[in-house]
Amino acid sequence: MDAAHERRRIPVRAGPRQLALALNHEESFAREDFLSGPSNAAALALIECWPQWPNRAMILTGPEGSGKSHLAAVWANAAGARRVAGRALEQATVPAMLATGALVIEDLAAGAFDERALFHLLNLAHEDEAFLLLTARTVPTAWKMNTPVENMARPTTMTTSECTMVSSSPTVEKQNASAAVRRIP
Repeated sequence: MDAAHERRRIPVRAGPRQLALALNHEESFAREDFLSGPSNAAALALIECWPQWPNRAMILTGPEGSGKSHLAAVWANAAGARRVAGRALEQATVPAMLATGALVIEDLAAGAFDERALFHLLNLAHEDEAFLLLTARTVPTAWKMNTPVENMARPTTMTTSECTMVSSSPTVEKQNASAAVRRIP
C-alpha cells in the first residue's frame, strides 16, 4: 500500500469503553446492605443465629471479596465486638482485646500473625466464655504453623463456615452433607 492509501484507514476499537463516573456513595457494612441469597445463606444464618452458635469461636474463610468482612461487621455490630486486624495480634494485648466479651480478628494469614498470641487468645476466650469470629482466606488446617504443638495450650475446636466466590458472587460451600460448618480440632 502507498502512503496515501494508508492514511485513509479508520482505527477500530477492540470493544466498548466503560465510563468511570465519580458518584458519591458511602461504603456500608450494615446488615440491610448485605445482599443475601442462596449462595451465602448458610454463612449469613450462622452469623444471625448468634449467640446460639455451635461453638463460641467461629471462622469465616474464603477469598478476598467473598463477604467475610461484611458478615464480620454485621456480627460485630450485633455482639458489641471489637475488631482487630490479624497482623495486630500480640500476646500482651490479648486480655484487653476480650474486654467486651466478643472479638473479631480479621484477615488471619499463615505467617502473618503471632501464633502464640492466637493460641493464647483462643484459650483465654474459652476460659472467659467470650465469643470470637475470625476471618481468613484459607482454613486453619492449611496453615503451616511454626509453634511446636507441645508448646501450645490445650487444643481448641473451632467451627468454620467457608465463603467462596463462584462466578463473581459469594457462596458458602458445604463442609459436609448436613451443614456449612465443621469443627477444626
